[in-house]
Amino acid sequence: MDRLKTVSNGAWEYMSKFDPKVWCRAFFSHYPKNAAMTNNICESWNAVIVEARKKPILTLCEELRVHVMNKMARHKKILGAYKGRLALVQQIKLDKWIKPQSHKWNAQWCGDNDRVVFEVSRNTQKLGVNLKNQTCTCNLWQLTGVPCVHTVAAISRVRVKSAEDFVSPFFTMEAKRKTYDICINSVPNEEYWKPTDQLKADPPKIVRPVGRPTKRRKESATPPTPTDGNKVRRTFQVTYSKCRESGHYFKAYKEAPKNPNWQPKSRRNNK
Repeated sequence: MDRLKTVSNGAWEYMSKFDPKVWCRAFFSHYPKNAAMTNNICESWNAVIVEARKKPILTLCEELRVHVMNKMARHKKILGAYKGRLALVQQIKLDKWIKPQSHKWNAQWCGDNDRVVFEVSRNTQKLGVNLKNQTCTCNLWQLTGVPCVHTVAAISRVRVKSAEDFVSPFFTMEAKRKTYDICINSVPNEEYWKPTDQLKADPPKIVRPVGRPTKRRKESATPPTPTDGNKVRRTFQVTYSKCRESGHYFKAYKEAPKNPNWQPKSRRNNK
């Protein structure tokens, strides 16, 4: 923040208005196991309901119910064929991102009785890892729930458990399958509905808007003249100087002018 203030004082004043817990990763909560806050789920949901949102409320709710029901059934079928211990995204992160980099870090046991505290170093960088509390100085393990590269280096030094054993239970396949244990029941057609003694829903009350009501323009007694769809209806009559008559344009008049001294007007140059 001090460096930001030297670059832009306006940006520093704007960011100071917000709680650091909502925009600074160092102050994020460790419970959600998420290192990034985005509104991607809102954007994807808006893309799904782009057609249904224009329909009446009952039709809207029914289309959303069918969409969620089909999506959950499709995901449950995919999860049934997967045999891994962790979710596929988290397993890929461990296999391709963390494990190949862990051998570059040197983990040293600090001498505690439980053999869970390690000092992980690389060149001039040093960090502390506690396998029992599942903490690392870089704070990435606490935020994401997946062991960071420093933690994997310490786990490889112990050689008792694998890195998958230190992943948060949120990312296991058991937790994923529990998410889809629920079932969205079918809704029959209206002719199969059972009668009920409950009160019917009343329409919403019409609330008078704030402010002075707008006045409507009075309709004229004479109907408007029909107009062509490609031309704007004129409210005045055009009189051509060549014939002194109204109702037509100069391009449609081919006869001689009534005034023998008539001369066509020169066109003004707009440039």
